[in-house]
Amino acid sequence: MLRSLRIENLVLIREAELGFGPGLNVITGETGAGKTILAQAIGLLLGAKGDAAYVGPGGSDSYVEAEFDLPAGLLEEEAFESLLELRPDDEEGVVLARRIGSEGRTRAYAWGRSAAREDVAALGERLLAMSGQFEQRRLSRPSYQLAVLDAFCGDEQLRRRAEARIAWRELAAARKRHEELTQGAAATEARLAELRALVEDTLELEPGYEDSLRDERERSALVAALLEGRALEDATVWEIADLLRLPRQGPFVVVAAESSQIGSEALPHVETGLRVRGIGSAWRLLPEMHVGVVRVPDERDRRQLADVLSGLAQRRAGVSPPFRHLTETATALRLARIAVAAARPGSRSVSFFDDHPLAVAAVSAPDAMRRVSRTVLGTVLDLPAGQSAVLLETLTAWLDNGGSAESAARHMYCHPNTVRQRLRKLESCTGRSLADPRAAAELSLALQAALLLPAQVPGRPPA
Repeated sequence: MLRSLRIENLVLIREAELGFGPGLNVITGETGAGKTILAQAIGLLLGAKGDAAYVGPGGSDSYVEAEFDLPAGLLEEEAFESLLELRPDDEEGVVLARRIGSEGRTRAYAWGRSAAREDVAALGERLLAMSGQFEQRRLSRPSYQLAVLDAFCGDEQLRRRAEARIAWRELAAARKRHEELTQGAAATEARLAELRALVEDTLELEPGYEDSLRDERERSALVAALLEGRALEDATVWEIADLLRLPRQGPFVVVAAESSQIGSEALPHVETGLRVRGIGSAWRLLPEMHVGVVRVPDERDRRQLADVLSGLAQRRAGVSPPFRHLTETATALRLARIAVAAARPGSRSVSFFDDHPLAVAAVSAPDAMRRVSRTVLGTVLDLPAGQSAVLLETLTAWLDNGGSAESAARHMYCHPNTVRQRLRKLESCTGRSLADPRAAAELSLALQAALLLPAQVPGRPPA
């Protein structure tokens, strides 16, 4: 049964939401009231071709969503295997949706997750039959006509059709894999050309090359002295600054970047990349990290530093708060390491210490914050993995969108009421109201700990 139909910015309808009850439901209206548009909306859910003309004046795209009761066992059929993988654990019905962009391109969704248009249309046709004034809508679809013809031909034809569908999907996967391998081969060839050019450039090393290597080793040792916080007098610090070709006064920052493997540079050629932008720096390679001292006198240099790091970082990178004197380098390194931990595990991102106070607070004392996360979110974390992950994802989206259920729903491709229901369930589980500023702050901090300390995230092994 069709439970509800929601329309946004479709032709002349800016926003409409219809709820349907059991039995006969009748929608009436004068000519031009919009009945045809409702039929077009349902047609989109049944696979009708989208068109840019459907997009109304109220925005850059149109959106149609319908919620259905789901007959038992329907998704177990072979034709709906791909949709079954998208179904959340706690959902009894099904929510199908289509979005049409201003250029006419469309996307289809099941339970707010991206899905193939053909799969969504096939499931919609099994749940809803639509008849026009002069013809049965389903019979006008070439795919349905083909299915009727194949069924008339007998079980052998249906078996061949199923095999052909599987073969087609395997072919599409093989083509995609071939494209990936081809692109990989092109990247490999480009890398080989780069290495050949490097070999040609180094065939005849210039005099003094060994001296430059010796200077690099000395600079690395001086950077190590700063990073390790050895007792240094002002005169010694000035000498180190001169040898490192750094100004004696800041502001400076320390950068720490995770290496992909022990002893490898996390930020290849970073010193050269910064030097061409007029930014002085000195670097040292640690077993698990690539660290450096960088002078950033103003906001422009800070933005340039962020651009360079974003382009070179292979894993997480962190940047300390600014400091004035090089004797503060060791403390800044500790804060830069905390900024690294404040980024999502496994991400390729640059995190500035001062830009993420909640995340920094969550990782500064891991043992204590694990306890806080367990105290605040324990009942949520103890739910089945799928339910717990959905609630945490919804809370994250709600916080990232300024506490707006509507904005969070657009971000998650679901209905705002779905967001509100999930948030109410989270409030019920935790005994904390998001309308209470103190409770909202506690939930925000506990959420950061749950996301950044992997042992607390449902379905993940301990870090």
